[in-house]
Amino acid sequence: MISKLKVKLICAVFTILLLQVAAFAYAQGGGGGQVKSVSLISVTLVDGGDLQAATDIPAEPTFKLHFNKNVVFNWEHNSNCVSLISQDNENIPVSVTKLDDSADFSQRQNIFVQPVNPLRAGTSYYLKISPKLKAKNGATLGGTNGEEIVITFNTKGEAAVQPPQSAESGDIQSDTASPPANSGTL
Repeated sequence: MISKLKVKLICAVFTILLLQVAAFAYAQGGGGGQVKSVSLISVTLVDGGDLQAATDIPAEPTFKLHFNKNVVFNWEHNSNCVSLISQDNENIPVSVTKLDDSADFSQRQNIFVQPVNPLRAGTSYYLKISPKLKAKNGATLGGTNGEEIVITFNTKGEAAVQPPQSAESGDIQSDTASPPANSGTL
């Protein structure tokens, strides 16, 4: 027959082992010492539709960037971590906004981006997210090896053809167009 002392000892050892397993699992989840990185979950149009490689984006879109962590806490910093570049390497002015996470807690993982002016039809654009984007827990955008995330899309419609410059005005005409300069991150 097993003594009461042996049963208590076995129960104590079993309890200690369970607590260690629970503590390890908690630490792996990011709450106990490890800071998990921020991940981009999706980039969509607010009106619906995926953005990556889309070819029919309207001229006046609003993009919703959805992350796995709270990215509105460090707003002054994070609002400067998103940019929009045209195929001609032109920096397109954007409005980067958030919804009030104190009114709607579920919105703390979303950033909204809207061009200040309508985009050109039939043009490629690059929505860029800096690897310096930070979550409330201090984690930065992970899995990018320090590289920015670049989402490519095209606006719907035909690109406007620019008429050749008049030789009378002193401008030089060219039959060949030079390709846009590459920023090295695309």
